[in-house]
Amino acid sequence: MINLPRKVFFIVIIGLSLLASQAGAVERKVNCDKGQTIEQALAAAGGAAGGLTVLVSGTCEESVTIGRDRVAIEGENGATIIGQIRIFGPVNVVLRNLTVTGPGDGLLVFGGRTRVFNVNLLQNEGNGIVGRDGATIRFRNGHITDNQGDFGVLLDNSSALIDSSLISGHRHDGVAATMNSSLTIFDGTVTGNAIGINLSRGSSLSLDGTEVSGNHVFGVLLANNSSGTLSNPTITSNARQGLELGFNSSADVLDGLITGNGENGIYLAFHSMVGVFGTQIFANGDNGVALVNDSGAIFGAETHIPANNSGWAVLCVGEESSFETQPPAIIGPTACPHPGF
Repeated sequence: MINLPRKVFFIVIIGLSLLASQAGAVERKVNCDKGQTIEQALAAAGGAAGGLTVLVSGTCEESVTIGRDRVAIEGENGATIIGQIRIFGPVNVVLRNLTVTGPGDGLLVFGGRTRVFNVNLLQNEGNGIVGRDGATIRFRNGHITDNQGDFGVLLDNSSALIDSSLISGHRHDGVAATMNSSLTIFDGTVTGNAIGINLSRGSSLSLDGTEVSGNHVFGVLLANNSSGTLSNPTITSNARQGLELGFNSSADVLDGLITGNGENGIYLAFHSMVGVFGTQIFANGDNGVALVNDSGAIFGAETHIPANNSGWAVLCVGEESSFETQPPAIIGPTACPHPGF
């Protein structure tokens, strides 16, 4: 028996494992314009342990259900699915270069990890994306627009990272996250929804370099013990509040621009708290910041809040609401009975 050094032994084992994995991988081509279907390709692969890649072309009129691990569905030459994609619990699914439209929710994910690249979810009769039961979704470089359900993206006890994408044209929320969900959006645009981004029930938001504009009610709403960090946001031209925090919610706003919203730039109610640092808040319809029902704010770094259209930079409603200013922040006229904590 040959005794190999331990390091060499592990290198050999890893190499053999990689070869076995590659040998088990399967690739299938589906041309829906010739009557082939993605469902047939998934069924033919069965429960094989190796990865499965389905290369899709044409227009597929079918609902696709994925219930196995290590599946990639990749579109070629403008492939379109008229139907749903439903994913039930697999650890690793990849969708790439597709348009999904038709009845029901465009993408429905229960648990597992799903990565979505260069996919457009357009004009589905339900929501664009729904994630439930601990789903983890990565969505990059796509459009989620004009879906006819209430939401562009709906997360329930799930998490999503969305980057370099457009979310627009939904009658309720562009993105809604509830029940301890986690949402990250960067380098995106959220516009033309009723509420741009809506978090509730202990959910958390990380927003970076994203524009939230032209929504018909609020730009960003955090409620019911939710929290957020908004870095480099542009929150503008939303019909009512730019950013609203309610019912024991909190947020930090860093290096942002909040302007041109119909009512307040930032509105806090019912024991909520905001920290605003290096941010410009001006030319909003009412106040720059409104603090209501025992809410508070800290203004620091290079924050500048001049008088907004009401004549106030900061308005407090109720004796228990207050704020603190840390130089070199510059705050214009205020109406607060107790401005300091």
